[in-house]
Amino acid sequence: MQLTDALPGTFGLLSVSFVDSKLPLFGGIVHPALPVANIPVSVAADGSWTFELEKWSYGLAPGTELFWQAGLIDPAAVEGIALSNALQSIQP
Repeated sequence: MQLTDALPGTFGLLSVSFVDSKLPLFGGIVHPALPVANIPVSVAADGSWTFELEKWSYGLAPGTELFWQAGLIDPAAVEGIALSNALQSIQP
C-alpha cells in the first residue's frame, strides 16, 4: 500500500476495520469504523509513505473483508485532516 502526494513530513494513522461506515467527515468519506488497528503513518520528505505486509491474514476466515484508510494532519485540508482513498481487501 502506498500513499503519494501527501504533505511532506506530516503524521497520521492508517485505520483498519471490519466495518465500512461511509461517514461524511473532514470534507470526504471516512470508511473504516470501529478500527481493529491504527497504524502510525510518518510521511517522507517527498510526500510518500509505503506499508507492506508479507502476510496479512493472521488467521482471518476466508471471505473476511477489511477496510483501510489513512487520515493525515494537513492544515490546508478541510478541518485540517486529509483522507486517503479507501481500500477494501478480502481474505482468500
